[in-house]
Amino acid sequence: MKIVVVADTHLEIVTEDLEQICREYCTDADLVIHLGDWESLEIYRFFQKYPLIGLAGNSDPHQLKKLLPYKKIVKIGKYRIGMIHGSGAPFDLTRRIRREFVDVDVILFGHTHEPYQSREENLLWLNPGSLLWGRGQVERSLAIINLDERITSDIIML
Repeated sequence: MKIVVVADTHLEIVTEDLEQICREYCTDADLVIHLGDWESLEIYRFFQKYPLIGLAGNSDPHQLKKLLPYKKIVKIGKYRIGMIHGSGAPFDLTRRIRREFVDVDVILFGHTHEPYQSREENLLWLNPGSLLWGRGQVERSLAIINLDERITSDIIML
């Protein structure tokens, strides 16, 4: 199963760049996960053409925060995946997020705009970075997870 993970689009309207990236990476995805900071209902509606799980982020408008959860755990096959946008200072963010989830195989988070991938025993940590709004020297990025007999993941720099 191919899962495309994105976060921090920070767009008010659908752009050609967003459409092109999604054509290239999301069209054949079994699932697209957006970890929040869409910034507009229009962007959320655009992503709904794909099989989608979406979360609200700290920069999202009230209507999206009312519509979407801040945190979610889903079971896909034999794997439990915890998802959260994240908030506050990036320092110590993973420790704060870890307290939110028990008994998961994957923790997906956004907020920092910096891609991050790490394994902690049998736990995969993954932040796809920002799809369209890199921070500082960090480029735009997304992540792809493949769920088969084992979990593999890649950060794709755009």
